Amino acid sequence: MLHASPVSDGWGGGTASDETINFVRLEPSSAFVQTQDNEKVTLSAVLIYDARNSTPIAQDWTNSLGWKITGLGRTYTVVKADPLFDGKRLHHWEMGLL
Repeated sequence: MLHASPVSDGWGGGTASDETINFVRLEPSSAFVQTQDNEKVTLSAVLIYDARNSTPIAQDWTNSLGWKITGLGRTYTVVKADPLFDGKRLHHWEMGLL
């Protein structure tokens, strides 16, 4: 069980309300990636959210950059969110965490 905390969009929109996410996989990582802002960073972890088994069901991570993820005694920040497909269906999301 992890907690996701969306944050304001910086323009006064959005709200910060915690949400519990279940049946996800959190793995340590040292991958070197480029963020949407063209910043090169080394990830601390990767969060894998399965389209079928993770809850809440049908969570859309498209706008999750900047969200805080708390789990395993640590708080991470989402810096990358990639949907991965199995043919035409969404299979899972992979979020890069700092």
